Amino acid sequence: MSKKNKYNPSMDNGAASDFDGTVWNYIGVGFLELLIIALMGGIAAAVMLTLGAENVISIIVLVVCCIIASAWCVIIFMKWDAKHTILGGYRLKFKASALNFLLNYFKWLLLTVITLGIYSLWLPVVVRRWRARHTTIHPVEGESSYSPQVNYYKY
Repeated sequence: MSKKNKYNPSMDNGAASDFDGTVWNYIGVGFLELLIIALMGGIAAAVMLTLGAENVISIIVLVVCCIIASAWCVIIFMKWDAKHTILGGYRLKFKASALNFLLNYFKWLLLTVITLGIYSLWLPVVVRRWRARHTTIHPVEGESSYSPQVNYYKY
């Protein structure tokens, strides 16, 4: 006897789960992330050469470029991961933007600083919850037309 889905019993359709990403997809995403980091680093380097490396503005531009590049890369990877994940016959789709992640990142950083690091104990769960709330499911093309009744449960 199989376990029932505690959040939505109608989704227990017995369909298989899979990950259809390839090594080449993964390398491609990594290469794209490398290009983004190089672009942002180039912008920061150009500002530093123009204003001088010891200038406060150039240091701020460097830090901001690094933060933006890292947020953008995290979102690209999350979208790639969701795009290639099939759970119970449904493909995941990640719908958050890099700006949304960046704003939350600053909020989480501020809360961590204010609480003297205590909030960082909750961060892994908070980030996973944020990721889950920005992930939707869609039937896999070519599969049966099974359409669950979606019930949203508060926890």
